[in-house]
Amino acid sequence: MLKTRIIFEKKDEIAAVIKVVMDSPKFDEEVFTRTKSSYVREWIGHNRMYDIAGIIGYDSWRKSAEHVDLNNLENRMIVWNILSEVTW
Repeated sequence: MLKTRIIFEKKDEIAAVIKVVMDSPKFDEEVFTRTKSSYVREWIGHNRMYDIAGIIGYDSWRKSAEHVDLNNLENRMIVWNILSEVTW
């Protein structure tokens, strides 16, 4: 786990981090079956929700979107997919 908070907002930066994770010998494709683009969309969606929650003052949403878990059982993928397309 990263101890230092690092913020990645650009799609190419996020994709590069996901690539490093997926290329790691500890990454098990039998456990983590989602695609790279799916993880990227989730991460971008979290970033968008964090921004939106800050603008409208929903601190609980902002806290929830602050970290990306990138788990394999994401039950809100439709939300992250939609939000990943939002641009400012």
